[in-house]
Amino acid sequence: MRFSRSSRTSALRVTAAAASGVFAMAALTGCLGDDDKDKATGTGATKAPTASAEASAEPSGKADPSAKSTGTGKPSTGKPTSTSTSSQVEAVVLAAGECIDTSATGDISKKPCTGPHGGEVGAVLTIPDSRTPTSMTYKKDNEAACEAAVMPIIDRQPNAKDLSFSYYSPTVSSWMQDNDRTLQCIIVRADKAKLTAKLK
Repeated sequence: MRFSRSSRTSALRVTAAAASGVFAMAALTGCLGDDDKDKATGTGATKAPTASAEASAEPSGKADPSAKSTGTGKPSTGKPTSTSTSSQVEAVVLAAGECIDTSATGDISKKPCTGPHGGEVGAVLTIPDSRTPTSMTYKKDNEAACEAAVMPIIDRQPNAKDLSFSYYSPTVSSWMQDNDRTLQCIIVRADKAKLTAKLK
């Protein structure tokens, strides 16, 4: 005796396949982010592609004014060590020596260095095309590049032990769509307190 397949079973299988396709598409879309949702509205800032904020700090505290992180440092040196976290912010075109503040919502705005500010741009670097955001060592490589660029600045400060750094790097989306290769290295206080003067 032969049984015919019911149309309901086939419909359920088709519905399940369609649902898994929708789920996969939603997951992929979630990974790429919503550029409209990620945009910041900081005042006094020039807009650029979305960037990912990364933090670096001494083992005793977190340094990034807006990011949450846990450390993997070099405690024996007594110098700022690295920690890593990601949060998406709207990138702002910054130059070395400029001072910034980051709001609770992640908006970045330029501030005078003579007043309270969250950080000072220590270096603006260009990421080589070979170091893409999808690379397993992307964060580590960006962190090392910023550390090499800002440690000479941090080391010459009278309060060097209180300072650390964070950085802003391109997201997959800004790398692919906007050809963004900018790595912005920001010097901050390890205890998240405001800086009150320009660094030397």
